Amino acid sequence: MSSPESEAERPPWESPKAPSPGPPSLASLLRLLPLFRQQLEDAEARAQRAMGEAESLRQVVRGLEGLAGQRPPKQSPLFLSQEPTQPEPEGPRGQEAVRQVMATSPEQAWPLAAITAEVMKRGWIDPNAKVPGAAIRAATQRLAAAGMAEKVGAGRYRLTPRGREGPDG
Repeated sequence: MSSPESEAERPPWESPKAPSPGPPSLASLLRLLPLFRQQLEDAEARAQRAMGEAESLRQVVRGLEGLAGQRPPKQSPLFLSQEPTQPEPEGPRGQEAVRQVMATSPEQAWPLAAITAEVMKRGWIDPNAKVPGAAIRAATQRLAAAGMAEKVGAGRYRLTPRGREGPDG
């Protein structure tokens, strides 16, 4: 006789009392939507903390390499989308760069890490900026203070109707 499944191994839509006869219904999945949203927010917060930690460690390594007189090896980006494309010489900067990135999916709640990655990918930030994430965070906070974005969670922002129209709208 086998032991019953542990709670951790069972998908959230299955009842602990009886095995599910088939795939979950839409209604049962919709009841789980708040749980999935919370898990998504938690995962994005962990990813943002990890990106911050990686940036801090990158600075420590570069500093020590500089002190030792070593030339740093070419580093692969953490995510492929972070590798900058050919920088646009006259691309937007600051709040407008953030607004244009967010305007590509205006209904989305954007984590700061995703905004930062996209601005960097487009080459819209000085590649020599000491802490690009801090610059993007400040620009996003200024965009929210101007009423063009709203904070919808820890480190997550969404454009307001005014922000979707643009600075001249």
